[in-house]
Amino acid sequence: MSSIDWAATGAMIAGLGTFAGAGAILVAALLGKNALSDYRAQRITDNQIEVADRALTGAYRALDAIRGMRARWMPAAELHATEEQLKELGMKLDGMPDELKSAQITKGVVYRRAEYFKDDFDAVFAVIPSVRAYFGKELVEAMEAFPKARNRILSSADMLYMVERRGRDEDDKFSINIRKDVFGSWGEEDEDSISTSLKDAILKLEKVLLPIIGRELENA
Repeated sequence: MSSIDWAATGAMIAGLGTFAGAGAILVAALLGKNALSDYRAQRITDNQIEVADRALTGAYRALDAIRGMRARWMPAAELHATEEQLKELGMKLDGMPDELKSAQITKGVVYRRAEYFKDDFDAVFAVIPSVRAYFGKELVEAMEAFPKARNRILSSADMLYMVERRGRDEDDKFSINIRKDVFGSWGEEDEDSISTSLKDAILKLEKVLLPIIGRELENA
C-alpha cells in the first residue's frame, strides 16, 4: 500500500479553495455589475416618467393660463382695479379719450392676468432643461411655444393703444391681427395663429409623453 502525501494533498485542496474563492468573487462582481446596471436603468426610467409628468402638466397649466389671459370678458371690478393701479403708477387717464383710455386699461388687465399666472409659466421654464436632456430638441420647442405665446400676447396688448389711435377699421388687417393675438378668435372656423401653435405643441407633447406616463400607471 502506498502512503498518502498529505502535504501535497493539502496544497492541492488549498489551491482548489483559492480557485473557488476567486470564482465566487467573480460571480459576485458580475451580479453586482448587473444589479448596478439595472438600478441605473430603473433610475433613468423613473426620471423620464417624472420629467414627462412635469412637462405635460406644465404645458396644460400654461395653456389654461393663456386662455385666462385672453378671456374677452373683463368684469367691472377687474377693470376698476386695473384703472386704479395704473393711476397709482402715474398714468394720466383722466381727460384721455374714452377709446384710448379703454385701450390702456385693457392692456393693464392683460398684464395683470399674466402676472397672476406667473407660477404656471415658471413651471414650464423650470422643466425645459430636463426635457432637453431626456427628450430632445423637438419637445423643447413644443414647451417653448407657451412662453412665446405669452410674450406675443403682451406685445400685441402694447399695440392696442396705437390701434385705437389709428381708428377702428373692421377691414384693417393689422388691427384684426393685433386683436386676435390678444383675445383669440371668435370660433374654431376663425382660429388664430397662437391657438394653432399651442394646439400643435400639445399634440407633440402628448404623442411622446402620454405613453411614458401610462407606463407608470400600468406598473402602479
